Amino acid sequence: MKIGFDTGFFILLAKGDKKSIELLSSLKSPDRTGVVSALTIFELKRLILMGKVDKKVMETYLSQIPEVFRIMWVEDIGTLETAAKLSIGAGLSSLDSLILASLLEAGAERIYTTDRDFEAYNKKGVEIINLRR
Repeated sequence: MKIGFDTGFFILLAKGDKKSIELLSSLKSPDRTGVVSALTIFELKRLILMGKVDKKVMETYLSQIPEVFRIMWVEDIGTLETAAKLSIGAGLSSLDSLILASLLEAGAERIYTTDRDFEAYNKKGVEIINLRR
């Protein structure tokens, strides 16, 4: 199973959230693949520069992302079209629509987020789980 992780997951992880730590540990199972958008990495780097997250803790997690997760790069026109449709159809912000489109391209069947706007996506075969609920 491919599992997508949005930016909010990593923010909770850096704060020591037990559910997020358990989810990260669950990726050790050979039947689970964690997927993250390159744009999530951008958002986390931006939050560090803005002083909104603990730099040392977040940099530690960022350094481990390539080892634990498959990174999805937004480089395909089809992904960009999907993102545009998500932005208009589901009312997602531009960045969130790009992140979601890249996770969908990877085949994520479950996506963990803290953003309510992701919940507007409700296609069969993809479960959106808000970690704040």
